[in-house]
Amino acid sequence: MIRRKGSDMSKMWKLHQIVLTKDVVDLINKEGFKAHVKGVAYTEALMKGDPKIGLMHDCYDHVANIVADDLEHCFEVGNIGPEDRIERLNKMHSISVGDILEDDTGKKFVCAKFGWEEVAA
Repeated sequence: MIRRKGSDMSKMWKLHQIVLTKDVVDLINKEGFKAHVKGVAYTEALMKGDPKIGLMHDCYDHVANIVADDLEHCFEVGNIGPEDRIERLNKMHSISVGDILEDDTGKKFVCAKFGWEEVAA
């Protein structure tokens, strides 16, 4: 359970990441990232910060909720904590390029190579 603490500006953010299952990882290891749409989506998101393929093919999973003041604070919490600001819903890795944060209005932002970019609706 997340304990809300910190500034009055804190709010809940949804973290969406591309989760590669063991079967998909095995396939990618055997045939390469282009063998599965999640592999293609993962490389586009991670290498270019472009979530379009992943969003188009529903490759993102809601993996956690984070209590933070803004996008930069989410990045900090998602990488160094504190853990009590994270509610893990699924396997989650540290926040990195290609991951998506969604605010309480449904607006989405992708972690870019430098900063954050709003995801077009």
